[in-house]
Amino acid sequence: MSESEKKGFIETTENNLYQSKKPPSLRRRARLRDHVVDISSNWEDAQKTFSEKASSMQSSMKKPSFFKKLFLFSGIFLLGALIFAVYTFLGGGNSVSTGNIDLVVGGKTFVDGGEEFELQLELTNRNTAPLSFAELIIEYAEGSTELGDTPVRIRRPLERIPAGGSVLETQTMRLFGEEGSQRSIRVALEYRIEGSNAIFVKEVPYMVTLRSSPIQLSVNLPELVIPNQEVPATITLRSNATTVLQDIVLQVEYPQDVTLVRSEPEIEQGNVWNIGDISPGQSKEISLVLLANAVPGQEKILRVRVGTKASSQNEIFAAILNSSLTPFFLQSAFLDTTITVMGQSSGVVPLSNAGRISGSIAWRNTLGASIQDASIRLRIQDDQNVITLPSVTGGFFDSNSMTLVWDKTRDSSLGNVSANQSGTLNFSFELNSLVESGNTVVQNPEILFSVDVQGIDTSQGALVRDLTNVSSLSSRVNTNIALATKTLYHSGPFQNTGAMPPRVGQKTTYTLQWLISNTANQTRETEVRAKLPLYVNWEGTTNPSDGTITYNTPTREVIWKPDVVSLGTGFSEPVRTMSFKVSLTPSVSQVGSSVALTETVFLTARDAFTNAILRSQRNQHTTQLLNDISNVGGDGKVVQ
Repeated sequence: MSESEKKGFIETTENNLYQSKKPPSLRRRARLRDHVVDISSNWEDAQKTFSEKASSMQSSMKKPSFFKKLFLFSGIFLLGALIFAVYTFLGGGNSVSTGNIDLVVGGKTFVDGGEEFELQLELTNRNTAPLSFAELIIEYAEGSTELGDTPVRIRRPLERIPAGGSVLETQTMRLFGEEGSQRSIRVALEYRIEGSNAIFVKEVPYMVTLRSSPIQLSVNLPELVIPNQEVPATITLRSNATTVLQDIVLQVEYPQDVTLVRSEPEIEQGNVWNIGDISPGQSKEISLVLLANAVPGQEKILRVRVGTKASSQNEIFAAILNSSLTPFFLQSAFLDTTITVMGQSSGVVPLSNAGRISGSIAWRNTLGASIQDASIRLRIQDDQNVITLPSVTGGFFDSNSMTLVWDKTRDSSLGNVSANQSGTLNFSFELNSLVESGNTVVQNPEILFSVDVQGIDTSQGALVRDLTNVSSLSSRVNTNIALATKTLYHSGPFQNTGAMPPRVGQKTTYTLQWLISNTANQTRETEVRAKLPLYVNWEGTTNPSDGTITYNTPTREVIWKPDVVSLGTGFSEPVRTMSFKVSLTPSVSQVGSSVALTETVFLTARDAFTNAILRSQRNQHTTQLLNDISNVGGDGKVVQ
């Protein structure tokens, strides 16, 4: 409505209100009905009337609504549906329930390993509907399951089993394994019901105990073993079978730090012996000699398995017939020793033939009683005759057996060693040259030190104890890699130019040579470095030009990386040489003296046999020509 229309409506209404001649129009009133309230004069009647009305009101409030009735009906219907479903699946009506299927497994619960026995399988369908596409499944491991053998799985179709029908089946099998072990056989029925593709399963486990194994296995091993001692072990096999056991193999698994020294019969490959056939009642024996290099105080377990040979090359056993776990404990020797060479008592000790090499033996009585007439012998195994001039403090060197001996005749403290007493024995030696006559070199020289001890154990009355190889230590001799340097002008692979002797203000070129020789062991990561002074220029010419030498302009460093240098280089093989050209323009301040063309030359390499880092260095190159073919300018002094 516009403003003008609103204004006209208001004015018209005002005129009608204030106009005296025309009476206002009045609306008709609604007619009121009479309402009679019966008020009793008796108070008890009024109270009774009020109670009846209140009760009527409460009854009307408790009366359920339509939606409450609908919800209550839905809950009752759902509960009925659940009850019907449970009844249907658990045997009600014409449905099928696994609870109404009886699967009974019967047979022996105790059998001998390898013995044939039968399982009787009785199946009864107590459902009111048949079982369709029924299939009986039998699953078991024929051999020991230690190695995770693939189980045998048998499927026997039964087709349709009618309601109330029964089926009786038998299955013949053999089990192998350890005596006293329990084996589980899984028996299951898979089936479908008519009108459904779902597969249902009824499963029953069955346990069988093996009274004996087809092969009796015994392992004879000392319970207490001293580290670094040869330990005898005997493995005995005996057939309990009534028929010939064919293609028998035996596997021995050694614990960490335990190795096989030798065996009888000798092993053919790895840790598996081919035993072959074993007749009923026949026995076969394998003798082993083991060596434990572990720390005393540890327990180790030797694992032995015996079984039939697998047809696949990737497998060892077709079936495990028996197995054994034999523990043994490592204990310290009655006279414990530790060898130290050049401050190192474990691992492989790298030795350098620069100077005398020192060593020691620390010993301790580990018994709770004294040891009488103790002797300690250090055997040196030096097949390449590297050691020379051994000396011993308080002992004796037997050159015939390369043995250092300490006993009570030279060390009185060994006459009666009390409980927990300890001491130290010292020795030293030098190394021969690694280059033999005819420029042949000793290759990969290695020395083995081992300690034997002897004494009378008073805790056992007067028991003489004699242990060999109580402790040992291996050492390897570092190769001698050497660096030589030459400054040339008249010879070498390059034609040099300029004044000779060097003259102030005139450019002269020089040939600098680095030469490497190497004796006993191959080296890796070999590298030679030297810096050029500010007044010396790199000419960029090298021989050989194989990319192994580079020049770093910012640092003015010449770097040669020959990497691998063979043993015998410079002796049985040619010396490794690198030549490069530099130039010098002398200054007045250098007159009358020979001038340095490089700073100190450094060589580093890693010995591939000892893994030691080797270092060597040579003095700086100068203008002095000490190795050239001509003496002209040989003193290298700068002239005016």
